[in-house]
Order: sequence, then structure tokens, then C-alpha cells
Amino acid sequence: LAAELPATPGGGDSPTKVLYPASAKARNDIQEGLEARGEKEDAAVFDFTRLNTYDTVPATFDADQLALIDDIEVACFGSPSAVDAWLRNVDVKGGYVDMDDEEKKKLGPDG
Repeated sequence: LAAELPATPGGGDSPTKVLYPASAKARNDIQEGLEARGEKEDAAVFDFTRLNTYDTVPATFDADQLALIDDIEVACFGSPSAVDAWLRNVDVKGGYVDMDDEEKKKLGPDG
């Protein structure tokens, strides 16, 4: 998105104002990419305003959802926070909540 977003049509004299509504947990890649475009041209191309409009809250699986974990063959995730929430629920199912990462690694892939 940062590489493709067009600046003001016709090369206006002032930077293009960009409002970026995002998750409070979203990375700064888009903002940094837009700012980098300005550095290449020696002038601000974009006036960037980030607005944290929501925050992701991890789900806590109920017993039926936890039981589904054993049947999963492929899991697809749309964000890093989705991976974190999934792993927390897997830890609950496996009884690993009180283990640190090193202890979990020692269990191996079959837990």
C-alpha cells in the first residue's frame, strides 16, 4: 500500500493528507513506507495521521472449541495477533499455560 498509494493528483504543492484508521496493535509499515517516499523526493509527499480505531481482543475458546483443535489439519491466520490468540488457546488445551517457551520446546511437536 505504501508503495502504490498515489500522492495528490497533479503534483500539488502541499502533501497529500492520509488518515489511516488501524488496530492499536497494527505495525507502522504503511506510515514508515509513506514517509520513506518523501525522503526520496526531499519533501513530504504525505501528511500521515494514524488513528487507532480498535484493539483486538483474543478469544477464549469454550470446551467445544478446544475439542476441535485435535482435528485441525491446516490453520490459516490473518494477523500476528490471531496466531498469539490461537497459541494461548492451544496452551490451555494442552495444559501448557504455566510453562515457559523453553519447557514447551522440550516437549517436541507431539507435546
